[in-house]
Amino acid sequence: MDVPVTVLQVLPEVDPGGAERIVLSLARHVPRDRFRLELAALDGRGALAAESRALGCPVHDLGLAPPDGRLYLTSYALSVWRSRRRLRQLIAQIRPTIVHSHLFRAHLAASCAPGCAGVRATLATEHQADPRRWALGLIRRATRRAACVTAVSDGVRRHLVAHG
Repeated sequence: MDVPVTVLQVLPEVDPGGAERIVLSLARHVPRDRFRLELAALDGRGALAAESRALGCPVHDLGLAPPDGRLYLTSYALSVWRSRRRLRQLIAQIRPTIVHSHLFRAHLAASCAPGCAGVRATLATEHQADPRRWALGLIRRATRRAACVTAVSDGVRRHLVAHG
């Protein structure tokens, strides 16, 4: 019998939202004999963590609060640096075959995954058409080494293509 492929889903948080619901839908419907899902959340204290665990999808809380609104860019940079280090440690521990990130902060954290032991592919799914120029540049850099970048809608896809 083949060993299921481990897929590590990376999210900024596990509060109810579109990206989080997509990951829970995957946890409900993925063939368990072929795939094992685990979830890493930069802030894993959200309301959907228990539901994810109940579906057999462990949640790894990387222990990072959302950026402080007053010192947004400084706290953003610091939280991303910390999350990359913690995510690298988690990847070394669970050795996923695929790392799949959702949303901006998760893409930045997961950009450390290519080259980590056991990771064969990284995927990035973008859920928003973020208009901030600096954010678009960082998303482009963070997803450069991803095997695949997907968009949840044609509008998001057009926005990403139009901005490189």
